[in-house]
Amino acid sequence: MVAKTKSLSILQEISIGLILISLMILAFMFPFEDLGAMEIAATWLVPFFIFKSLQYQWSHRSIYVSLLVSLFILFRWMIPTLYLKGGMNIPLASLATFLFVAYEAFGFWILIKAADIIHRKRGAHSAAWAIGLGFIFWEGWVFRIYPWTWGAVLGSVPWTATGAAWFSATGLSALLWGTATWAGLQRGWKSSLGLLNFLLILGLAHGFWLLIQQGSTVGPKKQLDVVVVQSNFPAGQRSPDMELKGWYLSDQALRNFQLPNPSRPTLVVWGESSVLGRDDRGINDRLRFEASRRNIAWLFGTEGGNENLVRGEVSGQSSFVQAKVIPMDFGERIPGPEGFRIWLERQLGWVSQVPGQLTSKSRFIIPNGQKGDIVVHPLLCSEALLVDRVRQGFVMTKPDLLTNHTNDAWFEKTGATFLHAAQIRLRSVEMGLPLIRATLSGASGIFWADGRSKLWSGPQSEMVHVETLEWSTWWTLASQSYFGAMLIVFTLVGLLQAWIRKI
Repeated sequence: MVAKTKSLSILQEISIGLILISLMILAFMFPFEDLGAMEIAATWLVPFFIFKSLQYQWSHRSIYVSLLVSLFILFRWMIPTLYLKGGMNIPLASLATFLFVAYEAFGFWILIKAADIIHRKRGAHSAAWAIGLGFIFWEGWVFRIYPWTWGAVLGSVPWTATGAAWFSATGLSALLWGTATWAGLQRGWKSSLGLLNFLLILGLAHGFWLLIQQGSTVGPKKQLDVVVVQSNFPAGQRSPDMELKGWYLSDQALRNFQLPNPSRPTLVVWGESSVLGRDDRGINDRLRFEASRRNIAWLFGTEGGNENLVRGEVSGQSSFVQAKVIPMDFGERIPGPEGFRIWLERQLGWVSQVPGQLTSKSRFIIPNGQKGDIVVHPLLCSEALLVDRVRQGFVMTKPDLLTNHTNDAWFEKTGATFLHAAQIRLRSVEMGLPLIRATLSGASGIFWADGRSKLWSGPQSEMVHVETLEWSTWWTLASQSYFGAMLIVFTLVGLLQAWIRKI
């Protein structure tokens, strides 16, 4: 039971709130110069500090206000984005951002409130398992406007990132909150056991990952030269010279690095919306000729009808065309029933994107002779944020490489592009293969299956980067089709045993 203590004064409530806000900002600013272990420590301390403060009668009202203020600071980039790109005035953009962060903060507050009640009735272990299960559902299946995970923070250090191979980013969120909640509910020296258990589990996961990778590679090593082109067009620009500029930058890199290399294929990757103003859904022999005369494979973001597309061309293969499977809610497609969506679109004068179909053919094949074809599975923008979407595509297409084509020009020079990059960095670890991130205006980069990552540029910059990849595809538990159900069952069993034993 919680010991009764004197209620906190208003000044004490505010002081604790400011500490929580500072921890949240330190944990989730994502500048991508990577705070490393400090970033992870701050993230773990957020729930620990919340539940420790609850033991001293910090009010749930103050918790909610602190979470709301923290998220408003972190997502403040939404205001200029909605103003500059969404056609809203500053007051309306501010209100929309406030409503967004109020909703997000409410979700976290509900989980904290529920865990606190469970702790009072069934003990700290039950509360820890319950909040872990709550985060799995909240991050994986409950409606989220911007699908981000707390576990993505563990990608800032390679040895902690490898835990995603066994837990996924969502499972890491549950582990982080579960251990920190349990520790925060303890008194005295027992509080330190939560952090020790958290680090011990991550350490064991990393050690097991190292052992498994010794003999769990799938197929022979692959080699590929990758040319990533960042054209730096303004968001939504449609002009006839967009493809010309892309080829100008690409051809410069091909000449400078004497590509293609006869010993391995070359893949040229352009970001989302690199070519706009035409319908690229149909047959176009010229596009295939552009790739074949350069003897390269080419993947680029384009459009057709109301579909957001990625198209691929390579000599000897049919054209690859894939529409974005899950358009972003509100930004690209109004969610909800069709009748409501049609009515709201008429009121707003806006048309939602049409979602594409994910099939076994959602794979771009790069011929590689006797060394074996290289299979690429492209992800369009926010799709890379969705663990289940990436896993489903991995299971269906059996890829060797992931690409993420995104248009961060919408965010101009705000930190949103780094937020997006930080949130997708564990997709590579989860699937056991590299992920190439190609943006329209920055920041492009690469993520490896061992947790390493790097970005090549900042927002609103023109850039071409050439990288020679050599890798093997590694088996991971998080990439298996049954993983989501297994994670829920495991956490539910833990909750039930703690609940029954009342610990």
